[in-house]
Amino acid sequence: TLLVMPGGVGDIMGTVTAASGTPLADVTVSLQDTGYTTTTNASGQYSLLNVLPENYTMVFSKHGYITYTQNIVLEEDDELVVNATLQPMPTVNVTGTITASDTGAPINGAAISLSGYQAYSATTNAAGTFTIPGVYSGHTYGYIIAANGYSVMDGTIDVGTTNHNMGTIVLAEMAFSPTGITAEANQTNTAVTLTWVAPNPNGIDLVEGFESTVY
Repeated sequence: TLLVMPGGVGDIMGTVTAASGTPLADVTVSLQDTGYTTTTNASGQYSLLNVLPENYTMVFSKHGYITYTQNIVLEEDDELVVNATLQPMPTVNVTGTITASDTGAPINGAAISLSGYQAYSATTNAAGTFTIPGVYSGHTYGYIIAANGYSVMDGTIDVGTTNHNMGTIVLAEMAFSPTGITAEANQTNTAVTLTWVAPNPNGIDLVEGFESTVY
């Protein structure tokens, strides 16, 4: 493959650091709307070589940090040094309380998980409350809440720049039918005594169709 460069080209290089001055590795450095891209090494250094002269927007991005952009002008035979400092993305706490629909009491041991920019999980305490610290702000997260004997609940939340309280979340009791029901009439047939085996509160609903060739 022959790559023909019309006219002269230039190089772009530099170092990316955190706000503390620590070099940042694995930062993606790219020229917006072009195929020029690279990543920083363990010393936070990068280089984009043989770049056509042009006006560019440089983009520096790394997970957990605010994306930084800078406009540059690259001339022929230029060796342009562009350093960047990335600020950490702010984090907040996500809190809430999980209660039961049948009793209104808090549910101890309910599990909640968040998925999105990053995954998080937590478990409620005896008061039914949970706290998920260090959630990156400015993102939408999907959540799933599960507890034995209750239907699973899911949804989404928008996490802003302040602590996010999901409020009181009520899980619907999972209704199970009793088993082993018997009825016995008294000697005068004026009353019937019903007995049954109580449903299993730790049961799990399972729905499976038979249309497929695999069960």
